[in-house]
Amino acid sequence: MIFSVIANSNYKDKLHCFSYGSPGSIDLESAKNLCKLKKINWSFIDINLKHLNKDNLEKNYELFGPSLHMHGMYCNDFIEQISKKIKFNKKTALTNGFMTGVPAGQHIKWMSHSKIKNLTQSLEQFGSSQSFYSNTELKQVYKKDYLKCNKILSNRLDKLYNLFNGKKYQKLIMFDNWTQQRNFISFHPRLFNMYIDTVSPHANKDYENFFLSLSDKYLIDRKAVQLLLNYKYRDISSIPTNSIGVTSLSSNLRKFVLRISGTLNKLKLYNFLPKQYQLKRF
Repeated sequence: MIFSVIANSNYKDKLHCFSYGSPGSIDLESAKNLCKLKKINWSFIDINLKHLNKDNLEKNYELFGPSLHMHGMYCNDFIEQISKKIKFNKKTALTNGFMTGVPAGQHIKWMSHSKIKNLTQSLEQFGSSQSFYSNTELKQVYKKDYLKCNKILSNRLDKLYNLFNGKKYQKLIMFDNWTQQRNFISFHPRLFNMYIDTVSPHANKDYENFFLSLSDKYLIDRKAVQLLLNYKYRDISSIPTNSIGVTSLSSNLRKFVLRISGTLNKLKLYNFLPKQYQLKRF
């Protein structure tokens, strides 16, 4: 949505887009195709895992403390590499999509699935919220305290959920905002702002209230967003993205080669792979 507005404005020539990700991933390929369509500068940033070196681990720990996680670590590397590619000045700004998807219904289907019994299970649908340990392992460590802690957590989540008014899907959106999004995704713009002025145009009440005013049929799978883009920016809406359930734009052959290369790299059999698939620097 941010890209659509800027790419069709007077700022188009000043826009430069950057992407990181796995070859063939929908995020990477969509970004590249969108920029090609609108003739926008685009660069791939290779996240080469240098943030896992000891010195960088210590630096990231200084920034995040006990809340340190992988996203914070590689995003720090991402913005540092961008700063080497373009010269920042007082007029330079980075746009960030914080709060774009959740109000638009991105997680409603996951969080309201019929097999989900409570909000604790609902949060477990997200990779960023999942416990590293299984319930069985946690029970072995905490024994009697496990059930007590789990009950306290569930009660706190229920209390937060019930603070909001509206129908179930509206309450789930607000609950998602105040749990995973506020405590996990929100660090993106805050981290980037340490390097460069960062703007999150969707982090405002008008944006959220618009989507909260819609019925759930326009929110599941972000349908309203797709309709808006199709109406206003038809050429852009024709590019497949992860919003419509596509996970990869690569051919079946390329996806097969990527899977094989991943296995060979783990076995350190680099020489059997074309250069573009060799990951020995990892």
